[in-house]
Amino acid sequence: MDRMTSTAQAPDSRDNLFGVCAEIGATIGINPLWIRIGFLLAVLALSFKLTIVAYCVAAIAFKLAKR
Repeated sequence: MDRMTSTAQAPDSRDNLFGVCAEIGATIGINPLWIRIGFLLAVLALSFKLTIVAYCVAAIAFKLAKR
């Protein structure tokens, strides 16, 4: 099917890095795009290392919660 005429679909799990933003968005009920923008702003406003550590902690926490 032509890309221009196809309907929008939910992103595949392969399109996400650990699915952290999607999981946070689903948990609090907002679009994951806003979470991604928040992470980008955190990188710019705070620290790259601090934001990466927070992202990794969230990824581990969500992975353990799914067990």
